[in-house]
Amino acid sequence: MLHSDVRKTAGLLGAVFAAAAIAFVFAVAERPAVDASPVDAAPTFERDCARCHAADELRATLRGAPDRTELALEWLERLRSHGSSDERADLALVKWLAGEP
Repeated sequence: MLHSDVRKTAGLLGAVFAAAAIAFVFAVAERPAVDASPVDAAPTFERDCARCHAADELRATLRGAPDRTELALEWLERLRSHGSSDERADLALVKWLAGEP
């Protein structure tokens, strides 16, 4: 290789590494913290669900299902487009109905 080709290649690789470093900085930039405070499911159920659903009925359905895990996952999926609670509240509600801590 000619000396000029080596310099061009080294310059190009340096530019690629610099661009990768800049992209890495943006990729790991500080993001806003996620609210990880626990959700109290009973008041959430009363506020968002109780006027249309009975907790005892939902509990019996979930606890009596042959595959509780599969049904719980289906409910979580359905809750994404049903009701007004966020994902943390949805998970807390399903756990509460299933009798899990």
